[in-house]
Amino acid sequence: MKRFSLHHPLLVALLWLLATLCAFAQQTLPLSPAAWTFGPGASHRFEEHLAQKSLYLKGEAFFEGLEFEEGRLEVDIAPTDVRSFAALLFWAQPGVDTPGESYEEVYLRMHKSAQPDAIQYSPVYQGESTWQLYYPLQAAAPIHTDRWNHLRLEIKGDSLWVFLNEDPEPLLTVGRLRTGFGRGKIGLRSLGGNHFANLRVQARPHAAGYVPGPPAALPAGVIPFWYVSAARPAPARPLYPSLAGEQWQRAAAEEGGLLPLNRWVRKQVAGNFEANSEEVVYARLTIYSETAQLKGFLFDFSDKAHVFLNGQLLYSGSNGFRFKGPLFRGDMHPEANQLYLPLQKGENELLVAVIEKANGWALMGRFSDMKGIRLAEDRTSSRR
Repeated sequence: MKRFSLHHPLLVALLWLLATLCAFAQQTLPLSPAAWTFGPGASHRFEEHLAQKSLYLKGEAFFEGLEFEEGRLEVDIAPTDVRSFAALLFWAQPGVDTPGESYEEVYLRMHKSAQPDAIQYSPVYQGESTWQLYYPLQAAAPIHTDRWNHLRLEIKGDSLWVFLNEDPEPLLTVGRLRTGFGRGKIGLRSLGGNHFANLRVQARPHAAGYVPGPPAALPAGVIPFWYVSAARPAPARPLYPSLAGEQWQRAAAEEGGLLPLNRWVRKQVAGNFEANSEEVVYARLTIYSETAQLKGFLFDFSDKAHVFLNGQLLYSGSNGFRFKGPLFRGDMHPEANQLYLPLQKGENELLVAVIEKANGWALMGRFSDMKGIRLAEDRTSSRR
């Protein structure tokens, strides 16, 4: 009888394959107190619910002992007749006083089955949700009202596919995960209170290391960067500010020119949604014009904005959640507003005061054309 040596190439390969399969095998994460850390103000209990061992959660919870890179995440979410939002989180990064203040998030609006925004992807930055900024990354979803809902995420590199219940096709595809973290904790989040059960993970390391994918190329005229200030309490009136000595940082825009300010600036009072205070960030741009001319400037913002050119107020408006009625979401569109900037020959300062309470702090803009103008870099600012 022929015997294999422990060093036989075929046996080594089989052992390696077995070890690989075991390493990437699906595991069910325990729903027990010792395995979880909870965010500030979270309430929870571990209990039986609809014949399943479950975690009832209001707030955030993060699983300890596992750094997730890519693979599969699955969880069951119980039906409820309460208006609520149930989320599965990954790539969570710790904050000063919380186990996870920035992360990738996919959530169900449990009360909005089959509606166009029943399921949504949005990154969370520095304790603040950004759902208003990513309205294209949401979809209709059939949410069960009489049995558990099964949410499954497939993450590979910088891409995400979202599945729900029996549908074999992804309801939502995200081509580029926005945080660029590449790894971090797994977590759950609920607004309104939800039961979670059967949290399963099939984790593997990134196949060839992780490099965040670059944003798509920006169309002509889209503003690719702004210089942004620190956050401060919002002014009572739209007055041109005194910004002497301000430490400006260069902030790059995402797809379509979107600048998610929550990523770049920490809100002084965050995480309390509509109970947050209003704060302002100033976004500055220096424009050199070859001649005195009118130049079209298309823009949008969240929540409020005051636009100044060379110290003069040209515009003041609001796009806040429910500002125009109870169903108004405050989504953004790159052509929602338009001004004709009276540029002088030479240097011009475009300054936008962007005021935010909650749900996504952002600015986006483009020029009707770039004829006779160019944008100046500030060599003294910090770059990120």
